[in-house]
Order: sequence, then C-alpha cells, then structure tokens
Amino acid sequence: MLYNLQMKKLRIKHAVLYREEEYWTWQVVDIGGREFFADTMYFTREDAQRGIVEALESIVASLDCNKN
Repeated sequence: MLYNLQMKKLRIKHAVLYREEEYWTWQVVDIGGREFFADTMYFTREDAQRGIVEALESIVASLDCNKN
C-alpha cells in the first residue's frame, strides 16, 4: 500500500475501496474499531483512490498537529 508508513503511524486495521451499485466509495477502520467512510460516492475507482489518499493525509496532518 502507498501509505504503509502512515498506516502504521495511524494504527490502521484496514482500508478498502469498494463498489456500491454503480459508484465507488471507501472505508478505513483503525485498530480501535473506529470506522471512517467516504462522504462522497465516486464515479470512478481512480477518484475513490484519490479520495482515500486525501483522507489518510488529512488524518496524518491532524495527528501531527495534535502532537505539538
């Protein structure tokens, strides 16, 4: 996975892209069982991939800010 280092840092259990009818979406689950879902339904898999990467980057940035 592209963000393996960040996923270890976030303690992500899994992150998945999946198709729901004609749209793509994503889900992230941390080791505490908290689930994060896309708030957008994407027309293409590539758009959903960009969405999950942006979400992971945002989570990492948020955690980095909280450390200061």
